[in-house]
Amino acid sequence: MKNMRFRIICLWIFCHLTITMSAQTDPYEGLMEAIWLDSMTITAKKMGFDVNNFIEMVREDTSFYQAFKNLRIVSHDASHHQEFFNEKGKSIDFYTAKTQLIPSGKCKEIKIISKEKSTSYNKKNGERRYLTAKLYERVFLPSGKICSNTNTSATNKKSEGIIDYYYGELKRFIFQPGDKANIPLIGNKTALFSEKMRKYYQYGITSKNYSDGTPCYVFTIKVKDEYSERKTGKTVVKFMETYFSRKDFQVMGREYEVEYPGPFFSFNIRVNVDLDYLGNKQYLPQKVSYSGKWNIPGRKQEIGKFKMEVTSTKINK
Repeated sequence: MKNMRFRIICLWIFCHLTITMSAQTDPYEGLMEAIWLDSMTITAKKMGFDVNNFIEMVREDTSFYQAFKNLRIVSHDASHHQEFFNEKGKSIDFYTAKTQLIPSGKCKEIKIISKEKSTSYNKKNGERRYLTAKLYERVFLPSGKICSNTNTSATNKKSEGIIDYYYGELKRFIFQPGDKANIPLIGNKTALFSEKMRKYYQYGITSKNYSDGTPCYVFTIKVKDEYSERKTGKTVVKFMETYFSRKDFQVMGREYEVEYPGPFFSFNIRVNVDLDYLGNKQYLPQKVSYSGKWNIPGRKQEIGKFKMEVTSTKINK
């Protein structure tokens, strides 16, 4: 009787583990089958390159979060340029600056070395005229002392204000693309690896050189041709490409385009981020380029671009 009970318990445990493992692997099963590999990657796969582990690494990578966080920790010099346009493409406002992140007691602060801006860049009350400019300042030009307990996480709370909340979700989308962002109307569409969204995309792992010549594995996600011309809002991320060094899988950079042609608000944004590896698993954004167009109720259409470039670093200061 005891042996029979023991066998039943063992059978139950085995079935439970089997079901659990199946539930864990099923969400990825279809994705793995849909990934396209070039000839060089296929050869690498035969030599031990694990596609499953690579995709998991893409999903769990925190390099971009660490890099943007280090903008408030690692002393550095940077240049900034923003420019805004009217609907005809004529430049109407600009802002340029050179800055240093320097020690300030136990904290850090941004010192502006030089600055120039157009007369209409600010409103009469001094407030920034453009939403893009406000978000830019939060990421790259925060005012006051920047201490180690400054909240730079990719999440936020609605109690901190609706703008702050969506700003936090925007950061989550940038740092962890592929995860669902809690943004009305588009949140579910950012879950690029979900079974629901998978049918709209083609995925690929290819081998090519980065802009500086570094041999890389490149993970690409782009909307399938049959959906790319449709303005239905079924997809938000139109294109995303991440470069990993073939030598050590360090992240080199990422480029992505997002678009939403919604009835209440719409946007089209393209971003390119180059990372600088500082050693010891630490990164810093070396260059960030952005171009975007926003249509938001109650505001004029906003068309702008910016570029932030780190010109030198002082890791030990």
